[in-house]
Amino acid sequence: PAVARADAVTALRAGGGDDDTTAAARGYDCAVIGAGPAGSVVAWLLAEREGLRVALVDANLDKPWPNNYGVWEAEWHALSESLPELELRGCVDATWPRTDCFFGGSWGAPPDERTTLQRAYCRVDRATLKERLRRRAADAGVVEVRENLEIGPGGDWCANVVDGVAHDAAGTTLHLQSGSSLRCTVVVDCTGAESRLTTRRGPDVGAPIPPPGFQVAYGVECLVRDLGPYADDAMLLFDYRTDHLPAAEQRAPPTFLYAMPLGTDGGGPR
Repeated sequence: PAVARADAVTALRAGGGDDDTTAAARGYDCAVIGAGPAGSVVAWLLAEREGLRVALVDANLDKPWPNNYGVWEAEWHALSESLPELELRGCVDATWPRTDCFFGGSWGAPPDERTTLQRAYCRVDRATLKERLRRRAADAGVVEVRENLEIGPGGDWCANVVDGVAHDAAGTTLHLQSGSSLRCTVVVDCTGAESRLTTRRGPDVGAPIPPPGFQVAYGVECLVRDLGPYADDAMLLFDYRTDHLPAAEQRAPPTFLYAMPLGTDGGGPR
């Protein structure tokens, strides 16, 4: 794996072709599309650790990350050791020493049965993490491009050919909504499961496109009168109980409650 990684970086630096086109004339070694956590980390690492010329493309670069990120404390500490530059232990705004789960109400388990995992769980301070990533990326020379790609439909014959993204033997030209373009050797798509940079295809040309599989989470941060059955010093990882629902809804595809007690704030628990 180390050799393959080194070969890939060498190919990027060489421009992926046999001519003597310089990096400046090509534009960028890599264009990372999407400036969420994944894209921000990829852009920074390619620039700082590999010395590549990188563009980070996202019209929403300056907006806060909307998602709430939770992680096992042990995993976050391990990641911190592999990315010491970010000081990730300082990018946590809440920690719970244990996690609780409720699976009762089915398979003979009592509804109030609590399963406790003696593993600490954390909430990521996404504002601090984003600020640190952007600062490190800027210091490494990552160029921020605050634009969206001008993406059109793609054909049903090839998954990665869409209007607005033109591949050739030496690299790729990305067309931006402003009318300008960006040239790069490699594109890294970090726009998520709903990416428009690839075309969803059926098993055969012209076949119906199968629906994608994904999990949807809806979250709010709010004040409540009390925590009910939940402990204020535990992360609620799963509550699958359905005994409070009408019978028809109990037979629907399963869902669960996920909750992070955040202490008290004014009128009640948060």
